[in-house]
Amino acid sequence: GLPQACAVRPVGDGPDNRAAWVPAFALPLSKGLAPNLVLPIGWFQANRELELKLGDEVFKIRLDAVVDRGHDYHRVRFATLAHH
Repeated sequence: GLPQACAVRPVGDGPDNRAAWVPAFALPLSKGLAPNLVLPIGWFQANRELELKLGDEVFKIRLDAVVDRGHDYHRVRFATLAHH
């Protein structure tokens, strides 16, 4: 499958979170592999919680590990915590 455009932002304190969405890419799921995102450099911190906007849906996620490092991106593994 093809990567999907998505957006991420830090989890805020309640419904008044006004942090700007930052573009990212969600990589297609592969059997037996955890979901992956491609994030800009500087966004990965282990156990960091983010909101992920994919189409009309918003998910709360936790970043787990860097899978690959590129010149201006990190491919990271994440876990879904909640669906808004």
